[in-house]
Amino acid sequence: MLAWQGLVTALRVEPYLLPSPVTIAVKAWADRALLAAALSTTMAEAVAGYVVGNAVGFGLAVLFFYRPGWERLAMGPIVASNSVPIVAFAPVVIIWFGLGMAAKVVLVAFVTCFLTLQAGLQGLRQVDPQAESLLRAFGAGEPKIFWTLRLPASLPHLFTALRVGTVRSVIIAIVAEMLGSYRGLGWVIFETTSSMDYLRLWAAVLTASAAGVVFFLTVSAIERRLLWWHVSVSEGRRRARRRSGGS
Repeated sequence: MLAWQGLVTALRVEPYLLPSPVTIAVKAWADRALLAAALSTTMAEAVAGYVVGNAVGFGLAVLFFYRPGWERLAMGPIVASNSVPIVAFAPVVIIWFGLGMAAKVVLVAFVTCFLTLQAGLQGLRQVDPQAESLLRAFGAGEPKIFWTLRLPASLPHLFTALRVGTVRSVIIAIVAEMLGSYRGLGWVIFETTSSMDYLRLWAAVLTASAAGVVFFLTVSAIERRLLWWHVSVSEGRRRARRRSGGS
């Protein structure tokens, strides 16, 4: 940020080409009411789609794990539909569900569902066979094995998808708003581009970036709180202590 500010000032770059961070921050503060309202709409769509998509994705992962034939039948169409850029069929979804919140939630859920489905299947299959055999030897049924062994083993993989999904959900919500909406940060970006109000455009981009970072850090904090026992979390904490000079 300091290099950006210094270069823009030293080279006297025109604001419409690249405004300075200070100028963007001042504009964001001046338009804080507009940006806050737009941000609340975008984040409501992103979070709602994120929750729905992850719930459906993990539910499908469990279903496909216990019914491999259904996975072989459904995975081809699922992969094919996710191979198409979201902007290709977003207009169709907007036509089906309208310009309101529902279309954005569906699009965000569609993208996050696939991430969680893949991660969930991988995690459920990463169970130690010896641990499973030991539980069965003590009379544990499949429900007990799922809750005590399979689900905990899948959580590290799931949280990888959950962290990636935070950024993807904000992106998809904004893109969907740009294609058809009257509210949200995507609509602000589209309107400011049309009116060539580039300073407000940069302020909206800054707001969207900050929201994505906060969303990502929130899920990461939940992961550290729930997966304190996993090697990825404990090793990260040890590296952080070494960098800070702790014991």
